[in-house]
Amino acid sequence: DWSSDVCSSDLQPRVEVPVGWSAAARLPLALLTPDMRVRQIIDSTFGGLGLTVSPQVETDSVSTLLAQAASGDRACIVPHTWLWTTLMSADLYAVQLVDPIVNTPIAVAIDATGHASAAGHAFVASAKHLALDQFFANRLGSNYRR
Repeated sequence: DWSSDVCSSDLQPRVEVPVGWSAAARLPLALLTPDMRVRQIIDSTFGGLGLTVSPQVETDSVSTLLAQAASGDRACIVPHTWLWTTLMSADLYAVQLVDPIVNTPIAVAIDATGHASAAGHAFVASAKHLALDQFFANRLGSNYRR
């Protein structure tokens, strides 16, 4: 899964863990602009639940989303890969979004003969052993809630 709802400690008491997408739709949100792929996945997930969201802020920058969340009056939805570099010193909390858990496939291109670059082979070998939920829980400590 890749998505987390991020909010400040001011907004966090209003957020029960884990957070369903339906509950997230009722939060004051800052989201990426509709032309961005991550936002399209977010809108598709809400749409699949029969929900439409009207964010208070739209931007093309995940850093700006996180700054909006840090301001204390908005939550944002971001891929969890942004979390470990961003939340370490901020007064922000990341909460896993569930119901549904959203997964996004990643593709690695290898030529028709099966040959790949050393980097391609290393990526595939590493990806087979990743436990990202545990990685982020370890890195973020009490700032990550599932």
